[in-house]
Amino acid sequence: MKRREFMSLLGGAVTAWPLAARAQQGERVRRVGVLMGYAESDPAAQAQVAALRQELRKLGWEEGRNIRVDVRFPAADAGRVRAVLMELISRIAPQVERVGFMIHPETPALIRYFKSAEGFAPALNVKLVALDVHDADEIERGLTAFAAARNSGIVVGPHAVTLTNRDLIVALAARLRLPALYPLAFYAKSGGLISYGFDPVNQFQQGAGYVDRILRGAKPADLPVQYPTKLQLAINLKTAKTLGLEVPPMLLARADEVIE
Repeated sequence: MKRREFMSLLGGAVTAWPLAARAQQGERVRRVGVLMGYAESDPAAQAQVAALRQELRKLGWEEGRNIRVDVRFPAADAGRVRAVLMELISRIAPQVERVGFMIHPETPALIRYFKSAEGFAPALNVKLVALDVHDADEIERGLTAFAAARNSGIVVGPHAVTLTNRDLIVALAARLRLPALYPLAFYAKSGGLISYGFDPVNQFQQGAGYVDRILRGAKPADLPVQYPTKLQLAINLKTAKTLGLEVPPMLLARADEVIE
């Protein structure tokens, strides 16, 4: 995966550059730009930015003294889903025959994930269908049409479009009675059935170390891509009961968080 594509899946990107103004006391002030794939009022976005700032402070970067963090929220205008999600479908909703994979079709990394999952789907006796989404209207039309066929479920790919419209997606999945798998834990906390993916707050904490190295002279191109080391499985039992699904005890035992 290309570095640029990987960063776009994180829901936000952090860029640091050493060219900066000087503080009144003569200490050099470095500037850090953060682009978020969320709305500014989104609590998840605020928690991630706060984690970045906190870790930077621990590394000696004090806002207003030697660093300035500029955060921008382009949300859905900004440009890790794994095959294991398909396995989870077969163990949460064994009657599912069709799986809609919600993706942003102009994001190459998501296309590759879809192709990978597509190759895995026959082993589970399910048909995988791409659900291309660009905005809220397309999400509502696509899910409503897809749910018309029985024994269907969906997998939501990580992208700014699905992140900023997560409340809509969770509500539609409930109304249309679609078992759904999501990429981040806050979907399940918001009423989604199940989520499996990286911890975005932990990612931003790790990102602070990269910012620190760049500001101290490291070249961004020389830094390795750091893949998530902490994955979370969250299950919403209330939603499972509403959908008439029984979650296997073994799966519950593996969950990092069970929402009742």
